[in-house]
Amino acid sequence: MCCAPEGSSFPLDPPHALYQIDCVVSPDLKELQGTVAISLRNTSTLTLRRLVLNSSSAGCVPRDATVSGNPVALAAAQSVSALSIPSTPDPRFLYLVDLAEPLTPGGTVEVRLAFSTRLDGDR
Repeated sequence: MCCAPEGSSFPLDPPHALYQIDCVVSPDLKELQGTVAISLRNTSTLTLRRLVLNSSSAGCVPRDATVSGNPVALAAAQSVSALSIPSTPDPRFLYLVDLAEPLTPGGTVEVRLAFSTRLDGDR
């Protein structure tokens, strides 16, 4: 996961995040389902208004997102160049979350996502 401050530029000192992932494999359905809780501390000097989530896989689709317990909408990123991210992730795997309250330097927020993905082959 990466985060973008106001104006969608990437902070030079990215936030610190801790992840807790709970998942279940359903062999009969060939599916992996679960939730990921991300505790994010803004270690940059910038106020963050948007999070950019990287699912890293076309098959792993995040859904039912909350920020600090409040439901939020996930929007697919249409372009990586508009985000000014130092690396070049595949935009098909990026999701945007606009924060209801700005995340000031030193502030923390918890993002929780439900996800699922189909398992294929011998995985």
